[in-house]
Amino acid sequence: MEIIKKSVSLSCSTDLTDFTPNNRAVFLDIETTGLSAEHCSVYLIGCCYPENGEWQFIQWFAETPEEEAEILEKANDFFQNFDLLIHFNGDHFDLPFLHRRAEFHGIPNGFLSGTSLDIYRQMKSCRRLLNLPNNKLKTLQAFLGFGREDEYNGGQLIEVYHQYSRMIQQYSMAVEKYPEISLPEYAWEARHLLLLHNEEDILGMPDLLSALVYPAFLSGTVKAAERLTWSENDSTATVLLRLDTTAPVPVHFHTEFCSGIWKEDKLQLTVSLFTGELKYFFPNYREYYYLPEEDTAIHESVAAYVDKNFRKKASPNTAYVRKNDTYFPLPADMEERIFRLQRKGTPYIPVTSVRDKDQNFWTIYLRQLVSLI
Repeated sequence: MEIIKKSVSLSCSTDLTDFTPNNRAVFLDIETTGLSAEHCSVYLIGCCYPENGEWQFIQWFAETPEEEAEILEKANDFFQNFDLLIHFNGDHFDLPFLHRRAEFHGIPNGFLSGTSLDIYRQMKSCRRLLNLPNNKLKTLQAFLGFGREDEYNGGQLIEVYHQYSRMIQQYSMAVEKYPEISLPEYAWEARHLLLLHNEEDILGMPDLLSALVYPAFLSGTVKAAERLTWSENDSTATVLLRLDTTAPVPVHFHTEFCSGIWKEDKLQLTVSLFTGELKYFFPNYREYYYLPEEDTAIHESVAAYVDKNFRKKASPNTAYVRKNDTYFPLPADMEERIFRLQRKGTPYIPVTSVRDKDQNFWTIYLRQLVSLI
């Protein structure tokens, strides 16, 4: 077994005390010889964590499968020092795999301590918003600008590990007879590939925490702190909002009637306006009569003075009044007086009533809008 430990330079922009008050968080990733914990083994466990203002990085490397129990025991003891385990798809793969292999080797309560934060589970809803081809770790790291030297995935490195393990076993036997021989260069190259892949997976994780603002945005928890500007022409209205959260990378999104650009803490929404006639449908339609000749509905208190031949009881679809105006579309029924083309169509309000809306209206607007992205 080999233990690699070093200090590393990381520029994590996220305050870990937001997740664990004592700042006792560790990022972890594992490499295995396959997907089945029943038939495969762990050969590499890596982690990084903040300590005294610096970032520390550790890898436990089983150079042969026979060393698996040793790295599991060492890593499990080490992780007892932390309150929060942060990983990527670890709830589904890494932690269950580690726990099952620990059970296999008789290590009690293996990898069960601490709270778990799975970045993958948080981010998987954001693929469309971020316009990503997939939800893989490397894809998200590239989106955030994290450069990698490693060109392999974990599956491709399984055979590299098997070859390396055989070379180590052969070398161990040969060196007893020929002490002067050295490990072949290609073995060192294989070792570098195995350790590098795991290292870059881990060192790219702290910055991924900054991307958790995107699922927060989609869940409707990001708020409009201030409405900065408003402008409009005959066909669109543009509003610039200052949000209470900063996007690490700008994103663009579109809905049926709106497009948005979120850059840093500014969100610009460009909304298509509708100019023409819309209808306001009365919710208490049973209290109204419909006048076919005028294509409008009036309250029963007024309808009593209208000839019965020119009125009939209103239905949900005919209990309306019409109004020509320029309208602003809403993502949901946010206001009391809503206009529509049809009774169950897109809700609108007159644009004149939107121009001076404050951040509270826009916070609710965003909360409803994100459900359409």
